[in-house]
Amino acid sequence: MKLYELYEEAARVAKMEEAYPNIYPMRIDNHYYRSKALIGYANFEKCFEELEFALAIVEGKPVFKGDELYDMYGTKCTVNFTDIHNLKIDSAYFESYSWNPPKRTVMIELLVDDVKNMIANQFINHRTAIACSKALENSK
Repeated sequence: MKLYELYEEAARVAKMEEAYPNIYPMRIDNHYYRSKALIGYANFEKCFEELEFALAIVEGKPVFKGDELYDMYGTKCTVNFTDIHNLKIDSAYFESYSWNPPKRTVMIELLVDDVKNMIANQFINHRTAIACSKALENSK
């Protein structure tokens, strides 16, 4: 990274800090910092080889290279690029990602007669049968 790129990246993450005041978008050896704290540091230009900048913010947390995110299908993805500035990727790229896998929901559509047969033939357990019976009563 060239010196001018260092300051461009610092300016980019400073904008993140304006939008998300409680984040620390820079890190060195797993120690997290705010851009103002490091830019004012006398050896800022000397430590830039070790410095990592957040690539984006996902769910209020900064995303760094090596972080693991989940896509909308539940696939775990490792962030493997470092220079968002040259890739022309902005935070919108990460909008479909999450720190947590999506919760799967299953909807089953049953007809009233199907539920009555399932209850009568004991294809479902007692607790489910009671819930289905109440649902049937409420649907009348």
